[in-house]
Amino acid sequence: MQYSDEIKRACVRGNSDGKHLLQRIAIESLQEVAGYTPPTLPDSVYLRHVTDERPVTPSRSTSQLYRMLLGDFQFGRCLPEWCLLVAERGMRIPSELIPAMLNSRELYVDWRDVALLAMGSYARWIVAHWRRTRDATKWDWVMQTYPPTVESIRKRIIIKSQEKMREIERTPNISIFHASLANYQFLWSDELSEIILRHTDYLMNNISSDRWRLDVDPIHICFAYYAPLKYHESYNTYLEQMREMHINVLDISEITRYRQKLHHIITADAKQVKHIVGEGR
Repeated sequence: MQYSDEIKRACVRGNSDGKHLLQRIAIESLQEVAGYTPPTLPDSVYLRHVTDERPVTPSRSTSQLYRMLLGDFQFGRCLPEWCLLVAERGMRIPSELIPAMLNSRELYVDWRDVALLAMGSYARWIVAHWRRTRDATKWDWVMQTYPPTVESIRKRIIIKSQEKMREIERTPNISIFHASLANYQFLWSDELSEIILRHTDYLMNNISSDRWRLDVDPIHICFAYYAPLKYHESYNTYLEQMREMHINVLDISEITRYRQKLHHIITADAKQVKHIVGEGR
């Protein structure tokens, strides 16, 4: 199925027509992937074997996810943070969007278990059906990955950050360590963010900028997307110093603002869902 960009973007406008169109496209997409078309069956019927009682994300949070899955959204690298925030607040991805999530070019290998945390057993059901009807293996990792939890993901963030920090002991100088950060596309721990700030301070105050020989923009992008937001004010101080030194650096403020907005949207939606569930009881 092919839909124009105009139709895709109509789905995230928040009105009833856009929401209906999104549902129709998503269900048709899921039916195509699953290999059969039950046009009159609701989600709860054709996924009746799934046991995941978490509520799906409301429209505002889902709209942010959908924009990332379109593939041309400038903040698409927030995908793992979206998944972790949603799971931490007891919600899950709408099942109709799971095939698009699995196919997303933003779903790097290191982020798969973070995405699976938000998709839950719905992803396993879809992939199991795919394997019965298609000769394909590209989603086998879903069945091979042990079901993650918020605690296991948080632990993995710490472990991976510690592995990165140990590189400092093996690298001949700080500039080489910073260069390695440009490709480290994973959520960072407090400790990793703090050590980067300390080493940035060392670079700024002890090493001439003409000796860095770094493409600094990728490093700033990684910090902007993956370091905890509470460290961004300190990092921006260094960016200002770099501008004064006439080093071409990226302005990360837009990324920071979007991440703050994402936290606000998902937190508000989680409160809404909790209120609705509470009333239902």
